[in-house]
Amino acid sequence: MMEEDVIDLGQLVSTLWRGKWIVGLITSLAVLAGGYYAYAVATPLYTSSSVVMLETDQKSVVDLESVVGGLTGDSTEVNTELEVLKSRGLMGKVVDKLDLISDVEFNIELQEASLIDTLQGYIKSALGLQVGPEEIPADLQEKLTRDSVISELLKRVSVRNVPQSLVFQVAVTSEMSTKSALISDTIVDLYILNQIEVKFDATVQATTWLTDRVAELQIQLETAEAKLSEFNGSTALISQEVLQAQEIQLKDLRERILLANTSKEKTAARLKALTTAEGREAQAELAGDPQLKRLLRQISSQPAAGEAFDTLFQRLVARAGLEANRAAQQVVSLERSAQELSEQVAKQNVDLIALQQLTREAEAIRLLYEYFLTRLKETSAQEGIQKADSRRLSQAVVPLNPSEPKKSLILAMSGILGLM
Repeated sequence: MMEEDVIDLGQLVSTLWRGKWIVGLITSLAVLAGGYYAYAVATPLYTSSSVVMLETDQKSVVDLESVVGGLTGDSTEVNTELEVLKSRGLMGKVVDKLDLISDVEFNIELQEASLIDTLQGYIKSALGLQVGPEEIPADLQEKLTRDSVISELLKRVSVRNVPQSLVFQVAVTSEMSTKSALISDTIVDLYILNQIEVKFDATVQATTWLTDRVAELQIQLETAEAKLSEFNGSTALISQEVLQAQEIQLKDLRERILLANTSKEKTAARLKALTTAEGREAQAELAGDPQLKRLLRQISSQPAAGEAFDTLFQRLVARAGLEANRAAQQVVSLERSAQELSEQVAKQNVDLIALQQLTREAEAIRLLYEYFLTRLKETSAQEGIQKADSRRLSQAVVPLNPSEPKKSLILAMSGILGLM
């Protein structure tokens, strides 16, 4: 058993050597077939690439706050821009600009049917499997054709981000060397132009919005200022200083009312004491008049002194009544003045609050109006100075040699397969 499992290399080599002509013939035929395919059958394809770089540190022409910010260069934005370069929207612009719909290479509908497709059509027709073409609206057919061309272009486009950099290589493969370079450059051109258009559209949109907002704020400002002017015209000229002076005056009036009330109480008490006094001695004591006291002492010796005493006392009572009445009237007058001044202060306080509120509203609207007006001017100035966030590093070079098919590789693989 052990001897049967051993491979005799000598016998194997001798067997191969006996069939060397067959091996050589098959290998030669395989190489010839591979060469025929590589040089005669396969369509040569040319690859050309453009290089574009993201710019994160841009110098502004003028020191204005941009509506759309620039790129920071982080991995998220790099991946995003990579997808933008491979997007169907950008490829659609390339198709429209270069009219690739009319290009036979990209529009399958313009290509002649191959022999295999023709045979398949005959077989399906003979078997009754051929289905008549479905009627499609013209606009839908145009969209389907354009989408098909975009899909075909995407198959020919390769976008690569150079590791650890902000550089992108946009490679395009085509049957014509000049066409591959043209398409590659066009993709980069439209990508850079698209960045400017995005910023421009955002700036125009912001300008339109700011214009409407400024117009609204201008109307609001005019309305607020008109209300403020009307309020100033309909009320007495007031200020915080005048209001404080009136409050001090009101405080003084209230202090005078307290003094007047004290005087009123004193005069009323004196009048009551004089009118209720019994006996001439009590009257003379309460009146406190020296002449009345002298007459009181003369009453015992001079009978006429009593009549003079009574006459003088009545005069003092009448004078006390006048003083009490005058004190009461003064209290009423002061209280009336204080009431009027208090109402005036209260009204002017309310007016002052209303005036301050109207002034603040007008000032706030004015500040908003001035801010938005400044932003409108800045944004309008940016419409003509937009700058892309990318720049081209190198244009595509028209390739002299095709990138496909790889003839040497095909010949080598054909030889290896034939030898096997």
